[in-house]
Amino acid sequence: MFEKANIGDLKLDNSVWPRSSLDEEAIERYCDCLEKLPPVVVDKETMTVLDGWHRVEAHKREDVETIPVDFENCPPHLMKARAYALNARYGLPVDNEVRDQIIVDLSQGKDG
Repeated sequence: MFEKANIGDLKLDNSVWPRSSLDEEAIERYCDCLEKLPPVVVDKETMTVLDGWHRVEAHKREDVETIPVDFENCPPHLMKARAYALNARYGLPVDNEVRDQIIVDLSQGKDG
């Protein structure tokens, strides 16, 4: 079962997001079916969005104040890895160059 969170409380942290830009077509598609979208994945302590940036943006554009969330407890040093894993499994495809850079960053101990 998911919970709800105020969109204004969510933190969209570029340092853990495995993309360089939002996909406008995806956001438009999501705006048409907000109630059918899965919950976004959020770190409970920091309120950092680990998966679901496009869903958050779609809710914002439709002036929706709350969004379904699945809370996780993710240590800060693992947020980038967790965000990538969630996006690789469920999200829009991550560009190969971005994926490779994330792997390099993680292998060098850089995470967020």
